[in-house]
Amino acid sequence: MPISSIAQILIRIFALFWAVFGSLSLVSQFFAMSADLGNGMVLYTALLRVFFGVLLWCLAPKIAKFTSKGNDQEINLSGVTDTQLYSTAFIALGIYFALSALPDMIHGFYLLITIEEHLAGAGMEATTARVFQQSHYTKDMLILPTLSFGCGVVSILSARAWSQKLTRS
Repeated sequence: MPISSIAQILIRIFALFWAVFGSLSLVSQFFAMSADLGNGMVLYTALLRVFFGVLLWCLAPKIAKFTSKGNDQEINLSGVTDTQLYSTAFIALGIYFALSALPDMIHGFYLLITIEEHLAGAGMEATTARVFQQSHYTKDMLILPTLSFGCGVVSILSARAWSQKLTRS
């Protein structure tokens, strides 16, 4: 089994998670329709998760080939080398970190953009401090997902180099 097939399986697991989680969020919103939906952010986020889950499922083969490019070796079950094992682990960890951080990162950037627009169009000095506080909170909220996403991408792109370094020592 090539490493790209394993990566495709992992990507599709995340796609399924996003789609199911988004669908459950949509169902829970329909049960709470009598409650105030506010600005519809929960509904919007749920729809995005379903959409990106389906999109990710469809793009999984291409993403898997891209993530394992230059390192798509055939894994023989009877003789797995340390390099193959480490490469697979680094790609799997990279996919996990990048894809698990992506929804929170997109959500944080969306909030940051809408708060900045609200700040620019507020025109009221009384709310400026509150909006600035919310904007600052949103920027702080972005740090962890952005770092996790970056670490995931670095792990994917440098899987081969790190696996070779680990097997040499």
